[in-house]
Amino acid sequence: MNEEQFEETVTEVILEGVEKAEVHPDDANPLLKITDLEVTFTTSTGVVPAVRGANLTIYPGQTVAIVGESGSGKSTTAAAVIGLLPGTGKVTGGSIEFDGKELTKMSSKEWIELRGSGIGLVPQDPMSNLNPVLRVGTQVKEALLANNIVPRSEAGERVTELLSRQAFPMVNVVQSSTRTSSRAVCVSAC
Repeated sequence: MNEEQFEETVTEVILEGVEKAEVHPDDANPLLKITDLEVTFTTSTGVVPAVRGANLTIYPGQTVAIVGESGSGKSTTAAAVIGLLPGTGKVTGGSIEFDGKELTKMSSKEWIELRGSGIGLVPQDPMSNLNPVLRVGTQVKEALLANNIVPRSEAGERVTELLSRQAFPMVNVVQSSTRTSSRAVCVSAC
């Protein structure tokens, strides 16, 4: 099976059961479009390509799974999409459009405004994304404030509400321990 046949098969599977009439006219444009994405990392031995020529189009309402071997670039692609490539990681080619806006040219300020309010990531392993030294409630509160989701005066109440949805036993959520289910915390906060 060549690349074009593979893409057609994947598209058919993703769109299986979706009637064209079900697509709202506002949803006819892709929500996320990655075209010829190139990501590299600079090491002591030189520049190492991590993602080469990645292409992906996701429309509103679609659910897409990115599947590949360990080290194939799945997490690196996701980090590029949300502007959080680690270390020396850099988008060196291609384009990433989210809701019609080119992301590869955005300033730090624009990223801060977009992350959390328009785009985000629920990590596969939330424990690698939560600080084990800080309490879960404190970290959820920090995320709410950093993304201007609630005013500071309402943040504690909102944290309690979010964590209560997960039925966490608590006396004071902001003081809750990191033993709480981190995956549930990440999903609840979204």
